[in-house]
Amino acid sequence: MKKSLLAVAIVAALPAVAQAQTNVTMFGLLDASLASTDRKAASPGPGSAIQLLSGVAATNRWGVRGSEDLGGGLSAQFHLEGGLNVDDGTGKTGGAFDFTRRALVGLGGSFGTVLLGRDYTPGFIPAAGSDYGGYGLWNTNLVNWTSVPATSNSGIRWSNGIHWQSPNWGGFSARAAYATGERDVTPKTAGNNIGLALSYGAGPFSGYLFFHDMKDAVAAGAAQTKTKQSGVGGSVQFGPAKILLGYMTTDP
Repeated sequence: MKKSLLAVAIVAALPAVAQAQTNVTMFGLLDASLASTDRKAASPGPGSAIQLLSGVAATNRWGVRGSEDLGGGLSAQFHLEGGLNVDDGTGKTGGAFDFTRRALVGLGGSFGTVLLGRDYTPGFIPAAGSDYGGYGLWNTNLVNWTSVPATSNSGIRWSNGIHWQSPNWGGFSARAAYATGERDVTPKTAGNNIGLALSYGAGPFSGYLFFHDMKDAVAAGAAQTKTKQSGVGGSVQFGPAKILLGYMTTDP
């Protein structure tokens, strides 16, 4: 069997480059809340408890990001970010801390930014502009993003992806991504995702539209299924008040 491999490596830290400017930033957010829970008549009977909740208004996270000036308008960039539970110190995904929120390395320039790794889907970031809680607190639009079938790559983040963010064109911008399922068995397209989002923001107005096509990661030899997401929305600022409007559909 003959195999070929094409590998492209982007180095995000080049200390040997003369006169290069390196910027590295550690960042994070911690959110903890006290709550009282009362079961009332629920089984196994009435009772109450004091709880320390983690990440109610916003998800707890810690990370490091940076950039390296390569000259000629180019910069190498990286971003590592993981979620955690502040109440007990465990990782957000259960167990040890990891960087499953974002793990990226890439290049920036006049073409925008191209990042390789795990990042948000094209539509997730702009759609936050029409969510009254910014995906925080309870009962916000975040529940619609987590309703994607378990056999599909999430609509929130894609791994093994090529992610592109455009420059700002007079208030307009675009995001696009392609993520591979890395399959060498039938169906080979299982786990492959593609998405595009267009946004506008200037003055009191903002708007967006997006489309995601996700090939569900089914078992080898199984029939290929798809999940499609699309959405449109925007906002208008009136002094201290803002009107938000958004629509999103997930099929199936």
